[in-house]
Amino acid sequence: MADKASYTFDSGGDRIPQKQVEITSGMYAPGVAAYSPPFPTGGSFAGQVTVATAGSPVQGPNLAWNAFWLKGHPSNTSTIWVGGSTAGSATGFPLAAGETILVPVTNLNQLWFDSSGSSQAVCWLRA
Repeated sequence: MADKASYTFDSGGDRIPQKQVEITSGMYAPGVAAYSPPFPTGGSFAGQVTVATAGSPVQGPNLAWNAFWLKGHPSNTSTIWVGGSTAGSATGFPLAAGETILVPVTNLNQLWFDSSGSSQAVCWLRA
């Protein structure tokens, strides 16, 4: 496998390394280039937000990124409601255990989470 380094530049002129890998064997055809985007350098790559008390929305952590995958924790017994600061059954988007959605927000703290039961969690992953 041959690695090729290249760079792009962000709006501030900072260099962002990009990595292009040429795949010569495996399930891809020989010579097909695969692109790997840069991984997050600050904060966590994944985590969970727990709603301790039903009816009391919890704000997501202050974590900037382009979008986030959200998934109802597999052990949840109640619906998670995703939305603004008043997220709940009347205003939020329902997310059951195991359900996944992609939300294009620039910071996870733009989202609030509530639940119809206590001690329910939503899992998040930077997209």
